[in-house]
Amino acid sequence: MSKRREESGHSKLISQGKRVRTGSANRLSQWLTLLILLGLAVSPVRADLLLASNGVHYGPGDMLELSIGLDATAGLNDQVDIYFAVIPPASETALFISGEPGSATVTSGALGDPNSWTPLAQGVVLSQVGDIAPAPWLSVPLPEGLPTGDYRVAFATTEPGTVNVVDSIFRTVRILENSIKGNLGFFDGSWFNTTFSSAGDMRHELKEMSPGMFELMVDVDENVGGLPQDREPKTYPFSVEDFSGDLNFQFNDSEFFNGPVVVSWLANGEIELNIDDVGMGGFVSFEANGTRDGDDLEMEYTVNFGTQAVGTISTTREDN
Repeated sequence: MSKRREESGHSKLISQGKRVRTGSANRLSQWLTLLILLGLAVSPVRADLLLASNGVHYGPGDMLELSIGLDATAGLNDQVDIYFAVIPPASETALFISGEPGSATVTSGALGDPNSWTPLAQGVVLSQVGDIAPAPWLSVPLPEGLPTGDYRVAFATTEPGTVNVVDSIFRTVRILENSIKGNLGFFDGSWFNTTFSSAGDMRHELKEMSPGMFELMVDVDENVGGLPQDREPKTYPFSVEDFSGDLNFQFNDSEFFNGPVVVSWLANGEIELNIDDVGMGGFVSFEANGTRDGDDLEMEYTVNFGTQAVGTISTTREDN
């Protein structure tokens, strides 16, 4: 789809409808769900609603970006109203988003009073709008002091002038006390064993898969304590619950270690890693600690195997 087509679609979506000023996360979603279950969403007109965010967890200073779009079927002539809202945790109001992409306005409305809700657009004829590729509608840096917890993002179409739901989609984003964005991404670099003057390449990647679910990929090259030199990268999934931005987790790798790998990776970039029972290659234990400064992660490690060997790990984030 051309950029011109996208801009035309966005303009039509806004200009067709008269925007009027009219805001517990679960209240709005339950309201919409109830309407559907009661059979009030009777309109045969449907369009696939597209809703995306640029992350899952956010903290102070992070940029929150919410994108929406439509995948409408050609020939649809019925009109719909469109609502786009964010519901803070344990709140009796919702934040309704209206205006143009990139310059949206936010109006609060009471969850229990649909008359106070501000639509994104009203009286939109889907066949005239056509497909609209997802585009950032709201981009805002998050300030300090926001309530932490799960924020529910809702995007819905209704029959004109009513709250009878035609279609809806939801997404959850979580606001934390601290940002974890600095620790996410792909880091590339090397390790150096100071004691034995040996070295090799090292890569690791931390991904956020869904709220509270992460994956850590580790790829270490060259001979490390007798490990095969051409082994494949290993990926370790783990979960973290009720955290403020600090990642404290552990995982097992019975192929190489008898005991668990215990990791503490704080939101401020400080990291500690401990393996108390290595159980291979004559190793007894392994510990490492360091700090991420911007995109650079520097660590020192110690390997115990009757005596000790020390070294360093230096990696740099290649993407954010």
